[in-house]
Amino acid sequence: DAMWGEGYYNANVFIEIDGVKLQLGLPASAAAIRKADSYRGRAPVPLRIVVQPGQHFRFNRITVLDARTGRPFASADIPQRVIGIKPGQPADSGEVLAAEARIVDRLRELSHPFAKVVRLDPVVNYPTATMDITFNVSPGPVANLGPIAMSGLTTVDPAPVRSDRRARPELLLRSVLISGLALLYAGPLFAADRDANFDHR
Repeated sequence: DAMWGEGYYNANVFIEIDGVKLQLGLPASAAAIRKADSYRGRAPVPLRIVVQPGQHFRFNRITVLDARTGRPFASADIPQRVIGIKPGQPADSGEVLAAEARIVDRLRELSHPFAKVVRLDPVVNYPTATMDITFNVSPGPVANLGPIAMSGLTTVDPAPVRSDRRARPELLLRSVLISGLALLYAGPLFAADRDANFDHR
């Protein structure tokens, strides 16, 4: 599993018991059993793990599909910079997981808070030492920003807050919402509140 995770899909792992080879996944040979028994009660059994990594596999085709339609997302929605992995790059599982996280984050930025990758379809091509990977993504529904409610206002008129263009009901773009709130608090409307909470130490 560790070798596959690093992109070595032809790897072989052996255990040698004092020079007698024992291949993982296969029954122990009579010679290996006799060798291990010869150390019983007198000394630790000398073991050696031998790894033959084989060829390092690389990505070939990388596809991101809308799970609802089976069609690729528009490049404007999921650009290459979001996917990150490219053909020819080592086919490490960590890169696939990182790409999955970036794709989900991108869709959440586009007002799909319930976006998730519902299925990964990796296809390993042994003759060419390559992997095709397909991300099947459910974007989920689009979320809209509802009415803006405020509480705790005693000295601030809520009208300017509601009238700010960043607080109008629209697509719930996470980056817009966060940056809008930050800019609003940084403006002159909350200057007194910032001064009151400033740590002068």
